[in-house]
Amino acid sequence: MTSDYLYVGDAIAWSLPGFSFEEAAPVEKHLRPSPFLLLGPVPREFGSWYYGDRQAPSVGLFRIDAVSLRGDRILCRDGRTVCIEQNGMHPQAIEAAAPAAAPATESRHGEAVLLCGPAYRMYGHWLVDFLPRLHVLTHLGLDLRTLAYLLPDDIAPFARAWLRLLGIADSQVATYDVRTETCHVARALVPTAFRGDGRANTLLAAAARSFREAVLGEAGACVTATRRLFVSRRNWGNDSRTLTNARAVEAQLAEDGFEIVYPEEMGIPDQVRMFSEARMLVGEYGSGLHNSIFCGPDATVIALRGTAGHPGFLQSGLCAALGQRMGYVFCGTGDEAGRQRLVLADEDLALLRSLLADQSG
Repeated sequence: MTSDYLYVGDAIAWSLPGFSFEEAAPVEKHLRPSPFLLLGPVPREFGSWYYGDRQAPSVGLFRIDAVSLRGDRILCRDGRTVCIEQNGMHPQAIEAAAPAAAPATESRHGEAVLLCGPAYRMYGHWLVDFLPRLHVLTHLGLDLRTLAYLLPDDIAPFARAWLRLLGIADSQVATYDVRTETCHVARALVPTAFRGDGRANTLLAAAARSFREAVLGEAGACVTATRRLFVSRRNWGNDSRTLTNARAVEAQLAEDGFEIVYPEEMGIPDQVRMFSEARMLVGEYGSGLHNSIFCGPDATVIALRGTAGHPGFLQSGLCAALGQRMGYVFCGTGDEAGRQRLVLADEDLALLRSLLADQSG
């Protein structure tokens, strides 16, 4: 693979033939809204982590002619590797994904939508980094039901389910082997992600509303939100971040009237309906809590998270874009072979329960 990189923004600025960009929403620069609640051992670096992230990116659609695609993020044109940083396709990520051997097969395609980038098989990333890109197409007047799509052959079942819910037929989707195949695309339509780091463009609110209506119907999407949910990661099977006293936390919040939910055990329509009916979410930071995009603008979200910089503060970006209140409860963090082990202190849980009780009316 060539190490000669071409940044797509430069290609547009230089008016290079075969590159164009149509903007759906402009860049947004403003101070991040402060959390309404902070409990636990707030790390000293929190201010720089949180307030140093000052910009939500513009959103739009790149059209790139005569481009080749390898893997999930390697786009090449005229011997140069195309970087689309907003979609996670920057040099470091591209080099990390470079195949060890030359691709064994080739395929040719006409105009096709590419949902390129890393982490496409993770539900949380699909929900906030990939699914909203489809709204870019409809926002710009394109019909999802008439377009062709080119996606990796190992795309997760939840991604296929979402495509069908949005009216995209299986016959519109061509797949390719991310390990062995090079795809030559006459014209690639590459919509951009809605977020950069932990900030999200406010167009996300319209995107989330359109997805909610596609799943529930217009009437079903206008429900009265009354439910209080605790979003658990305990049964998910990913132990990169583990709340070690999760059972105790869940038991006490259940006593306070919270429903303990495990989103990964539910189908997509049931998840969307459940979160659209929620007015308060408390939960472990992660993919399940990102379902807050289906809550209404009056929802309150409180995330339990560790004191390390990872996994960032994207949840605040999502909530800010949708007009929701966001708070954090920091948990004591231990490290075990690179895995975070979190403990919510008894006194912090007691204070949280007290504060939640004041808002239960």
